[in-house]
Amino acid sequence: NKLGLGSSAAAAVAANGIVFAFHGRDLADLNTRRAIMQIALDGHRAVAPGGSGADVAASALGGFVRFQRQGDRIDAEPMAWPASLPI
Repeated sequence: NKLGLGSSAAAAVAANGIVFAFHGRDLADLNTRRAIMQIALDGHRAVAPGGSGADVAASALGGFVRFQRQGDRIDAEPMAWPASLPI
């Protein structure tokens, strides 16, 4: 059984990020990271169709992510660190 620890998701996001950066896209821009996430999700689904995609969203958007999947539709948004959660 596959554990699903997210390394393949991180690799898919990183590979897409390299291509976007090569073409001059700003990786700090949220819209760029969303585009990277969508392409990485499509590719990751081809090799791991049973995954939720949450690991791909977390890799692309970083930090805390609100994630919801309904069928093939994914809604993912970055969130701020909760103020009530001390480090």
